Amino acid sequence: MTAREKQMDAMEMLANHEDAIGGLYKAYAKLFPNHESFWSGLAREETEHATWIRNLATKTEAGSARLDQKRFKIEAIQTSLDYIKNLAAEAPGQKIELIDGLSTALDIEKALIERKYFEILQGDSEEVKRTLEALTRSTKAHVERVQKAWAENK
Repeated sequence: MTAREKQMDAMEMLANHEDAIGGLYKAYAKLFPNHESFWSGLAREETEHATWIRNLATKTEAGSARLDQKRFKIEAIQTSLDYIKNLAAEAPGQKIELIDGLSTALDIEKALIERKYFEILQGDSEEVKRTLEALTRSTKAHVERVQKAWAENK
């Protein structure tokens, strides 16, 4: 596998990670019907994040975006991806409280910010920079919304 192919696979893994978070939030929307619009809104935005990352992948192919190989640990992303998929798969049969779902979401969103998740991507073009900034801003907004909901429901 070439270096470019490895980068493309890694970018798809990052997009899949965002899709998985969205899948978890969709599961929570069903699990907590009184808060369906909150969870569905977050899920839609996670799907949008995945689309943005896939668009960045095309920039990677063109050479205007790249993964920082020193920061990108494929095993760590895979571990997180597996964890989130497992949570989503188990959610329909769970009897968890809303506060527990909010706590999980808060942990996931905060981890993305604290680990500077989107700094593993680099790019020189203004479009790439704007997209990376939008991903970070949107994730920070998720943290704020989930924190607010958590505080209201604790």
